[in-house]
Amino acid sequence: MARYKDENRGRKEKSKDGQYLYSSEYCANGGSDGFIYKNSVAFHEPWRYKDKNEIVYIPEYGFPDGKAERVPTDELQAQYTRQDLINLTNSESLAAELFDELTWQNPDTLWNEWCNDSDENGYWIEARWAYEKVYLPEFADGVDRKGQEPVCGDEFFHVEWQDEEYRNYCLKRLTEIGCISKKNAQSIKNALAEEEME
Repeated sequence: MARYKDENRGRKEKSKDGQYLYSSEYCANGGSDGFIYKNSVAFHEPWRYKDKNEIVYIPEYGFPDGKAERVPTDELQAQYTRQDLINLTNSESLAAELFDELTWQNPDTLWNEWCNDSDENGYWIEARWAYEKVYLPEFADGVDRKGQEPVCGDEFFHVEWQDEEYRNYCLKRLTEIGCISKKNAQSIKNALAEEEME
């Protein structure tokens, strides 16, 4: 079995009446720590599970006050599946990175922090979407690129994403596929154009 950044935390068991019960476990990460349930195998190797709605993460506040052992699903106050995280981030790779970083908090909270960081640091989330949803598919379909290897994500961010004409093309394509709104695309264009003029 593969090793992940965080191994599983907490435990899932089946009661005599067939109901699943979840228990939390302490997870430390440099001062950002809490009691959570985290199933890394279910997230990174979903094919091992029959249930596509397998719970992969329960934040600390997802357990009822004062109860963190053998909690039935219907008593949980928050739980997340792999698909929930993919829907939140609009990307399997970003969802995997987000999942690996979760140590106690609501995924939405950490995602919002990332979005703020992205806005302040070159729109790296939008660049990742452009890389995964525009560049790679078009590279794979490009007849003139047979036998070539695509650039890695970091190189894409530092080269292709910095090219204003190509970035604008990617933003247009991201609006066409519904990844971002036209208003957001225009805001990104304006913000990056201003940065380049400074």
